[in-house]
Amino acid sequence: MVRLACDSTRPLGTDLDVQISVSSPTDPIPTLIDADRVQQILANLLSNAIKFSPRGSSVEVRLTANRKLARVTVRDHGPGVPKAVRGQLFSRFWQGQQPALDRRVRGSGLGLSISRALASALGGEVGYEEPAGGGACFWVTFPREGAAP
Repeated sequence: MVRLACDSTRPLGTDLDVQISVSSPTDPIPTLIDADRVQQILANLLSNAIKFSPRGSSVEVRLTANRKLARVTVRDHGPGVPKAVRGQLFSRFWQGQQPALDRRVRGSGLGLSISRALASALGGEVGYEEPAGGGACFWVTFPREGAAP
């Protein structure tokens, strides 16, 4: 599912000269989730990362898992998210202010809010963390198949 989401978002990256790289285990990670909703969440995270990335950079997608959760992280190398606005990231219609990128691709400001609601409905979470070295890193978790709640 992660590779499918990356493949479907790759044309936007190509248009904006941003590469997508994927790192995942060789064995599948079984989860009990709605594939269409997961694709929607990942598409939102990927398109945001691409939109806020400088030309010639990359977006890194990584799938990891422990006994209870599968986790997908999407990291860009753009300007990052200022600390002062991080509390608003998942608010409806919030789009932030990134004049340096000239808002190359506009959105509705609903993607992160919708992604958080969908992940929650699937028993997971969506969040943000500041990566070392700058940029932005958003993540989503999903319960693993057979994991106790």
